[in-house]
Amino acid sequence: ALSDNPQALNVKLYLSDSVQGTNSAVDEINFDVQESLLNAANTAYEWIIPCAWKIETVNGVRTITTPTPATADTIGPKKEGSLPQVFDTTGKDITKNGDAETINTYENGFTLELDFSFVKNTEQDYPQGYIRPDHTNQNEQDDKADRLQMDFCGNSGVKIYGVYEIQIFDTEALVDGMLINAAGKVENGLITDQTIGGRKYKGTAVNKVISGIPYGKSDKTTYNDLIAAKNTQLATNHMRIDFKKNANASFHIRVFMNNAVVHFFEDMNVQYGTGDSGSKIELATLPTEKKKIYLQSHWGSGVTFSNITIGPPPAN
Repeated sequence: ALSDNPQALNVKLYLSDSVQGTNSAVDEINFDVQESLLNAANTAYEWIIPCAWKIETVNGVRTITTPTPATADTIGPKKEGSLPQVFDTTGKDITKNGDAETINTYENGFTLELDFSFVKNTEQDYPQGYIRPDHTNQNEQDDKADRLQMDFCGNSGVKIYGVYEIQIFDTEALVDGMLINAAGKVENGLITDQTIGGRKYKGTAVNKVISGIPYGKSDKTTYNDLIAAKNTQLATNHMRIDFKKNANASFHIRVFMNNAVVHFFEDMNVQYGTGDSGSKIELATLPTEKKKIYLQSHWGSGVTFSNITIGPPPAN
């Protein structure tokens, strides 16, 4: 559980004089220690929160927010996936990645509900207000030589067992930031490369930038799909995921966005993950310790989660 009064760490620096045998205090620093466990919505389901995430109470509601460029200089890790490898005494890799994860596992499924909203970027370097660079260096400096991606708006996702991702994306920001006003900017399911504010951004697939659909797997491929997603996006959105193990090696899944079932998930069974690597992984064959729920830390894009609850899978 996360207390409202975080522990404080007091560090005093001394200058030692070995000749005189004296120590003189020269500086003092105080730190607030952020706990790494979040008891969301006062439930018994706790999450392990990486140190780069922001945990706070806003208007009486406990929230967690993925890392943003504003925290890059003060809180680590500096880049998603950049933590050095850590091994236990048996040689097992226990490196913690940038995602938040549940302590419990859910081998037979679950019902997850959460609210999410997006941190809007209004820095002067981004006149459109939202588009953020996908940095390739370690220190997160805004180097114009870095590769820029359109999908670096508010971007996260619920990753079931770490390999099946339900996308969470600020489509409104993407559409406004790209100044899309013609269907010609979407070709064959891809948003074309564009120059925004004098900087070239790499295009991306439409079905990777809409909330509530499986990452890269849905039938959302058109300009109209983007506009529809933008127009139905709220300041705070509610997502519900029903995930239940079938008798065979598949799982039944339904996703609701703002209390309406996502058309793609009206009656759907899944067996494999999403993405280039996940699509080759069979969910049922994963070891039990991997069958957790993860909230993706897509570095540099702020997504705030609140009112998170996890219950048993639906009866039918």
